[in-house]
Amino acid sequence: MKRDFLVFLTFFSVHVLLSQSLSVDQVKEDLNQLYMDIVSFNPGLYKYNPNFDSRADSLISSLKGGDYNKYQAYTFISQLCALSNEGHFEIGQWSDDVHAPIITGRASFLPFSIFLLDDRIYIEHDMSAEASLEEGAEILEINGRKSAEILKKLRSVTPSDGSIQTYQTKKIAYNFPWFYFFYLEQSDSFNLTLRQGDQVENVLVAALDRDQRIENFKARTVLAAKKEPSIADFYELKLEDEYAYLRLKSFDYRLVEKYKLKGSSFYQDIFGRIAGHGKGKLIVDLRGNMGGRNEFGDEIVPFIYKNEEVFPYLLRNTSWKGKTRYKKIKKASRDLYQGDVYVMVDGNTYSTGAVVAWALRELNGAVFIGEETGTRYEGFVAGSKQYTTLTNSQIRVGVPCYVKEFATSKIQETTNRGLIPDHVVKASVEDVLEGRDPVMEFTLKIALDNQK
Repeated sequence: MKRDFLVFLTFFSVHVLLSQSLSVDQVKEDLNQLYMDIVSFNPGLYKYNPNFDSRADSLISSLKGGDYNKYQAYTFISQLCALSNEGHFEIGQWSDDVHAPIITGRASFLPFSIFLLDDRIYIEHDMSAEASLEEGAEILEINGRKSAEILKKLRSVTPSDGSIQTYQTKKIAYNFPWFYFFYLEQSDSFNLTLRQGDQVENVLVAALDRDQRIENFKARTVLAAKKEPSIADFYELKLEDEYAYLRLKSFDYRLVEKYKLKGSSFYQDIFGRIAGHGKGKLIVDLRGNMGGRNEFGDEIVPFIYKNEEVFPYLLRNTSWKGKTRYKKIKKASRDLYQGDVYVMVDGNTYSTGAVVAWALRELNGAVFIGEETGTRYEGFVAGSKQYTTLTNSQIRVGVPCYVKEFATSKIQETTNRGLIPDHVVKASVEDVLEGRDPVMEFTLKIALDNQK
């Protein structure tokens, strides 16, 4: 009886939200407000996306007569942000009408998580009440929507730098259950067409709320012991027999403040320890580093800069008000690393994490392994945001307002792409399910094969 009542509340909550409609003129008003804010606050807009005006006009003009519910309005808002080809947008809050039903348990959604490989969708964890989904099964359709159609829609609403898909892929995979709910449909059940090996079958599963999903996940998954918070959340340094391994996990400001870290002394300590280790191979792991404090991007330079080419600056920062500042390259440290460097990157090597990647490639000549990074190689728009709350939908959008441009590359000549690795290495379905790390395996192989 209690469960039936909760199901009724969930249905009633989403039904009420779906019934809260906006007129086509109200949605267009919000989109025009957002368009003006993007144009006003994004100083790199036309440099990297000269066709933004025509694309935005086409989107707004596509709205026809009739009413739109808040999920439909939110979809158009997200699409307009995505058209600007910048990843540092903040679209909505978990407290607003669109997002809150997920967090509060008033909405039910997909009862599984997924991973993406080569634009194919696979079941990662089954949290359904029916426990009928095979992990690793490929999703061909959801409620009659083909996987290619689903991904095309989600890419159209997910802001990303330039033409970079790796960052989008990571973000869509992580957020897939609620992204599907926001942007595709709010359904109480899902008819899945799945392929496992040579077998194709249809499986019907019920939507679940957040607490039910979590409860089922805990019941079916062997969870690792919860680790106490430590500096290991920020970085990891291992001094092995034949190499040093440095993982820079995050530059999140909360961790910086918690551990009272300063960029210069942080790297001085690390590279001092590496120098004392005396090995000639350094593996730097930047995978998953979404950035954070700017100083952790540029303060590494004195410890890795061995390129004879003289660069005029590391970054040129220009605000939406037109004020420009340069981030100069500091002189080499006494603990300048002289050995070979191998760097692992992925689509979540982003923002300040991507600044470190750029420096290691251009200023050090490091070898890169993995997948294209998530930040545009020429530069990106980030820094603080200018926030606007759209008049009718009440969705708050944060627009990035500082363009950060790197010095002209001597190595990679691309437009609107991330850092392209020297060796592209992809995981297989088996790698994901069995927890293997093919990027690390490949990196160790080429690093140690080249050992002198």
